[in-house]
Parts: sequence; C-alpha cells; structure tokens
Amino acid sequence: MLEICTYFSSNTVPPFGTRTLPDILNADIDPRRIDDRCEKIPAPWEEHNITFDLSLTSLKKEDTSEMVFRQKFAQLREKHTTYNEAFTDGSQREKVAAASFYPKDPDKPEQTRLNDDFTVFNAELEGISLAFK
Repeated sequence: MLEICTYFSSNTVPPFGTRTLPDILNADIDPRRIDDRCEKIPAPWEEHNITFDLSLTSLKKEDTSEMVFRQKFAQLREKHTTYNEAFTDGSQREKVAAASFYPKDPDKPEQTRLNDDFTVFNAELEGISLAFK
C-alpha cells in the first residue's frame, strides 16, 4: 500500500497528486499504472523568434518631453524596418479592455472587453496577445 505524504505545512496546498491519491485508492486504481510523464509545451518565446525593443522604457514620462519621445520612436522605426509594427493598449478605468492595431492593416483593429476584476496589467498582456493572433 502507498503512503500519503503529510509533510506539508497547514498553509500550503499539497500537490494535486497527493490530494487525489485517496480518491484513486478508493476507486481501486493502482497509482503505479497512472502515466506520470509530463510533456512540456513550449512557451511562445521559445517556439517563435520574438524580440522586443524596450529602449523607450528607460525614459521617464515625467522627465521627458513628448517631442523627445516622438524623436526616439522615429529612430526606432528606422532601425527596425524588417519587423511588423503593432500597437497595443490595455486600460482599466470603469471597465477593463484591450486592443491592438497594425498600421499595415488599418481596417482590422482587434479589441476585447475583459472582466472588470482584471487589472490593467492583465489588460496590457491581453493587448499584446491580440497583436500576436
């Protein structure tokens, strides 16, 4: 008979296998016959050659004029001419939403409304996800 591990502290959730082992044993299933292989699904950045230029993030909004941002952005556009340009945004005010836009395909902006419990961080990530789709 297999032992059920009890080495977890009271404020930690035990692993799924440990939590379900009693049910597996009660169902007369031999746990040694359960396939425990784990197939790793590659993350998007491992499967595709995705690069980001975050050089504008070194400039602070409160200390940098709009003209400087425009100049730096124009320089980036000239530097990265072989890339597909996409603009993304996520917002959280009364409602949470995300959008993406490709200047090369201006008739097809992507946008989605998110759950109001989502954070602006979730919205920004969803905007990036829309751009990749």
